[in-house]
Amino acid sequence: MPDTLNELLNNFQVAQQIRWVRVANRNTREITERMARLDAQLTAFLQSQDLTQFVRVRAQAVQRQVSAILDRFYRQEITPFLEHQLNGTSRQSSQTEAELIRRALTSIGIDLDVITPNPGVVATSASAMPFNGFPLNDWINGLKTSDFNRTWSTIQDGMVSGRTNQEIVRDVVGSSSLRFKDGAREASRNGAKTLVRTMTNHAASQGRQAVWEENEDIIRAVQWVATLDTRTSPVCRQRDGRVGPVTSGDDFKMKQGEKALHPPNARPPAHPNCRSTTVAVTKSFRELGFDVDDVRPETRASMDGKVSSDLTYFEWLNKQSKAAQVDALGEKRFKLWKEGGVAPERFVNDEGRQFTLDELERKMPDAFDEAGI
Repeated sequence: MPDTLNELLNNFQVAQQIRWVRVANRNTREITERMARLDAQLTAFLQSQDLTQFVRVRAQAVQRQVSAILDRFYRQEITPFLEHQLNGTSRQSSQTEAELIRRALTSIGIDLDVITPNPGVVATSASAMPFNGFPLNDWINGLKTSDFNRTWSTIQDGMVSGRTNQEIVRDVVGSSSLRFKDGAREASRNGAKTLVRTMTNHAASQGRQAVWEENEDIIRAVQWVATLDTRTSPVCRQRDGRVGPVTSGDDFKMKQGEKALHPPNARPPAHPNCRSTTVAVTKSFRELGFDVDDVRPETRASMDGKVSSDLTYFEWLNKQSKAAQVDALGEKRFKLWKEGGVAPERFVNDEGRQFTLDELERKMPDAFDEAGI
């Protein structure tokens, strides 16, 4: 009976990661709307200028104004939004993780204190901690710099080439007929969306990490859990199921059957748009003071008990109840799967972004007809 503790923790984290993906999708929509407002400001400014001839003094003035528009917008709209979301996600992740461990212990009759870290400390740590090499502020500054260089280079090329204001605006922002994907700033929009998704995973990871470090009398190790489908990156496939110490410098000893995580203290995100998560591995029940054997090391946890360690996420999903499947996918995607014959892994692109229903309908209209959507 008590050997279900790590199963409970692992199962929860799979479900919780779906919720964090939804948070990332919501924030991606918000950052897209904000970038659209920046497009509108740049469009209004460029349309007010005479860009038909390249005159150095005029070009320098335009360059300064474009830089000022971007600086002000990133300072007022982008940076506060991303900082707020990172802080909120890391705090919520920490509180949720502590509550999970508390409930899991209680459900198997174990009464142990679980410490919830100070929310302010968690948020500060998540903001300062680098992900994929840099802390959040450096990522924002890099995004702004590349955005300016790309935008100004396109404007300057248009002026030198004698293009009209309307043509330059289209080169910078894109054309509505192509959903603005043909503009130079499409790369900036995509960069902002990638930053949101990667940052959300980082913040959730740091929130969990703070709880584990506060509760090392209960938590023995950290296990990497990848979203196993055709889009999983090689690095995440390699790390899936491997375990490492809770904190750097721990005298960590592998148990029989465990595979080591390399690097030992790796945490998601492993790369931009990473969808992997991590889950706590508790100390043995004997280490916790209970005379009970642990779950076998060759099994991987799920809500249904012991299952094969190579079970993929979508194989796991296929075994769940209809209610759980609808909760994970939504009503219409569930119908596309069950009645339209669309495998759930096709609902996500190579970057880990879930396609909108409109995008799916354009890609597979026959499936929508089959599903009656």
